[in-house]
Amino acid sequence: MAFCVACGNDDTATTSGSAGGAAGSGGSGSSAAGSGQGGSGGGSTGGSVGGGGATGGGGSGTAGSGGGAGTAIADAGGDRADGASSEAGDANGSDVADARRDVTGDAPSSDGAISYNPCPPMGTPCVIMPVGDSITQGAPNPPAGGYRVPLFQLARSAAKTITFVGSQADGPTMVDGVTFPRSHEGHSGYNIDTAAGRMGVSQFFPNAITMYKPHIVLLMIGTNDVDTNEDNIPTRLGMLMDTMLNADPKLLLVVAQIVPQQKAAPDTLNIAVQAYNAAIPGLVKARADAGKHLVMVDMYNAFASNPNYSTVLLADRLHPTPAGFSVMANTWYAAIGSLLR
Repeated sequence: MAFCVACGNDDTATTSGSAGGAAGSGGSGSSAAGSGQGGSGGGSTGGSVGGGGATGGGGSGTAGSGGGAGTAIADAGGDRADGASSEAGDANGSDVADARRDVTGDAPSSDGAISYNPCPPMGTPCVIMPVGDSITQGAPNPPAGGYRVPLFQLARSAAKTITFVGSQADGPTMVDGVTFPRSHEGHSGYNIDTAAGRMGVSQFFPNAITMYKPHIVLLMIGTNDVDTNEDNIPTRLGMLMDTMLNADPKLLLVVAQIVPQQKAAPDTLNIAVQAYNAAIPGLVKARADAGKHLVMVDMYNAFASNPNYSTVLLADRLHPTPAGFSVMANTWYAAIGSLLR
């Protein structure tokens, strides 16, 4: 499985990315009610599916500074069986694909190899599980649905079908005249693990993977850990990644570098986020090199590339404005859009 970083706005597949991007900055603070990580966004990133060779993996790349080149995701052959065969209603009545391992989602490339694609064939929604803290939930205005609404709209505008799954539900019931899948695993104020008086999202895994059977997980977590100055944050992120990937070897895990906070002087928390973000490419690459299916997106540079992000893309110290959520949706979509059907 190739290592891929989605950043910048190149929409073509490549076999190597541009130079490594700057580390992300900005943490998430906490409040009595619990706060989530800051949202980010930026230009859409490239990356279409690269077909794996008969004996080798697909292309790889690293993030470009200020938004680098799009990269490809590929697998070194091998069938991947998936596809929805039944659906179950979520807590809000939205239909979500559940059991979906009975059809083949891969297609032969020109040389006869099987290209990795986690999504089922056209006609069956690709099942996506958004995982994180209050930003994934949609704070500061959860009823608006956060980045999930514009991500859903991007897929629909391209005639692609997706649905969201998870134990939580926020957002509108209808979007553009169709039922919106409100489910997610965004938990306000949560860390990676339970620590410093905060609960951790790790407690929900691997069970959430085996229960909801997502094809793709969108993971953005760690802002609250940085904000509360926890120890060994990258190590704990790596353990969560392993738990998810081991629960379903066919899963595609998309891991985001976290976003900056509003600018401050001195900007000590953003320095701490830079250190955390700098460790994420290595975590992703090590697992991709071991044959796991995962990619990284640079939410930090997508966000901070706007010189006015503190006021345009952030509603408060941590949480995005609607414009910020749209930038986040573009960044996620650039990594997964070419896989959807």
